[in-house]
Amino acid sequence: MIELTCPHCGFQKSLLREKIPVGTRRAICPRCRERFEIPLLDEGREKPETDRSNLRTLPPWERRSELGWVGGISESLKGVLFAPSKFFKTMTVPGGVKEPLAFGVLMGSLGMMFEVFWQGVIRLDDLPSPDKGVFGDFALSPLILGTLILCPLIATIFICVSSLLLHFLLTIVRAGKNGFEGTLRAVSYSQASQLWALIPFLGSLLAGIWLMAVTVIGLKEIHGVSYMRVIFALLIPFVVIMMTVTAGVVSFFMFF
Repeated sequence: MIELTCPHCGFQKSLLREKIPVGTRRAICPRCRERFEIPLLDEGREKPETDRSNLRTLPPWERRSELGWVGGISESLKGVLFAPSKFFKTMTVPGGVKEPLAFGVLMGSLGMMFEVFWQGVIRLDDLPSPDKGVFGDFALSPLILGTLILCPLIATIFICVSSLLLHFLLTIVRAGKNGFEGTLRAVSYSQASQLWALIPFLGSLLAGIWLMAVTVIGLKEIHGVSYMRVIFALLIPFVVIMMTVTAGVVSFFMFF
């Protein structure tokens, strides 16, 4: 038995040594969510052979102090866009919601900005001219500028609302094993898919498809459940809508 005490808020908890993974050096306080060093736990016990690829750790974005801003962002993007299963499978869940939410808002905002930009280019009625600037009327559109300014707010609302809805659906099928934080982490980091909108015209479609796919992968890996259970949870709203429509049509023909 080992007694862990948070140096930030004084929270204490007793844990069996056997319950703490070998090699663990830091813990996250469940009360104040701050990280702190814990005593060496490997002394006096045999270290079993472990597959380090299965060890969960903080994603690169949350290790910017070690990797730097460029490394943290680029490694996180690389993981979500090209190896999402491995990225989410190795992500630790007890790490707080501020960092993943910040990443999601940043990536979601950039993706929406790219999409708004290309949509504005499509709607241009004239070619760029010196008197109107490089992008013609697009550069002066109040609607476009207002949308770009509101992108961070829209991204924040989208992430929070979709996380709440998805976790509610996962709870119905008993698939939200790692709590709301796990769901929000999956949704937030999946927003990196929005950067496919950088590709002209077809990027928005690619971003939407990849966002759905990566979200399903993230929920499956973070909560440790099957794809079937996650997909079944996502289909619940469609089943309810179909049943409601069917009931309405049957009622209409019965009474009229």
